[in-house]
Amino acid sequence: MRLAQSLVLGTLSAAALIAAVNLSPLVGAAASASSDEADKVDAPKIAVCAVPMLVNELMASDRFQPDREKLEEELKAEYDALSAELRELSEKGRGMSQDDPMLGETMQKFNELRVKIGEKQREIAEKLEAKSAEQLLECYELARSSANAIAEGLGYNYVMASVGIDEKLSGDNVELALRQMMARPVIMAPKNADITEDVRADLKL
Repeated sequence: MRLAQSLVLGTLSAAALIAAVNLSPLVGAAASASSDEADKVDAPKIAVCAVPMLVNELMASDRFQPDREKLEEELKAEYDALSAELRELSEKGRGMSQDDPMLGETMQKFNELRVKIGEKQREIAEKLEAKSAEQLLECYELARSSANAIAEGLGYNYVMASVGIDEKLSGDNVELALRQMMARPVIMAPKNADITEDVRADLKL
């Protein structure tokens, strides 16, 4: 019995060894093929899109600029009403004599209104800034989504956001020049890698 068991185990071990030897090349080939496929999938194919430029164009378009102008007009109307009231108090104060009992009250109202106008100016600036920031984020998302969709459709798996390579920098001041440099991370790319015009057409600009 022990001999039979030993022979069976030996036969099984040999069979397992043969199978392992025979399968090893196949497993290695499969792993290699899988690795090759992964390399193909991950191989970078990079598109370039002038996203900052497209965002500026969207901000200046009829889809966004009128809303900012409307808000500015509404806020300006509030400011103009306060300014008109301040002018009236100023003229009223100039027409009063020093011993007029209403002069002190008029000057107090004048000073209070001047403070209120200063606060209104800050409020207007903050609201206009917030509106512009809100629209910038929306414009960026529109440009980003369009660029991603077009790049994917053309077989690209990366998109670099960069102002046009041939766009010249302005030398008005150091801060502006640095901002323009930072907006141009791509300094060389094939012409056919630029999908800006496709995105511009998609955004109807």
